[in-house]
Amino acid sequence: MTKIALITDTHLGVRNDSPVFLENFRKSAKFFFDYLDTHEIDRMIHLGDLYDRRKYINFATAKTCREAFLEESQNRRISCYVMPGNHDVMFKDTNSVNALDELLQGRYPYIGIVSIPYETIVDECKIIMMPWITKDNYDECMEAIKNRFKKITPIEENAHVHMLCNLLECLLTPQNTPPDCPKELYELYFVFAKTPL
Repeated sequence: MTKIALITDTHLGVRNDSPVFLENFRKSAKFFFDYLDTHEIDRMIHLGDLYDRRKYINFATAKTCREAFLEESQNRRISCYVMPGNHDVMFKDTNSVNALDELLQGRYPYIGIVSIPYETIVDECKIIMMPWITKDNYDECMEAIKNRFKKITPIEENAHVHMLCNLLECLLTPQNTPPDCPKELYELYFVFAKTPL
């Protein structure tokens, strides 16, 4: 049976491109890719909001994303689909200008950008991936949902709780939070772990 890692709402550039959040993303990404290696997972779907800012990308954020996520994925030859979320697109009513097309398109052979409803089959299971639904693509997306599937299975809410616990386990290590560290540091790690949800 094929295993697919689902990741979502990484929001790179959150909190005004905070260096603390970028460093925590690097740590989380290392944990994530170590997990994929350990469990021999070579497929991934990013469900949207890779980036946080609609209007621009900070160079430090772009570098962190490239080094800690995109190149790590490519080096492992992980087949990855990425869908634009509302934070990846510049305008609310169209996906025509988005960070994924502008920064990733054609640069990473193992990464596919899902800008329109896209259907694939994995182990005889039909999967449809949807970009952020806007006024421009609403009819196409609704048509795909209505006509291609008899049943839609949403991702369970407890998957978010499980992801939060895994992130906290990764972040709250003795090295990151020594016994004498201030309470605010724990809060910062919790906010970081919670932000992607």
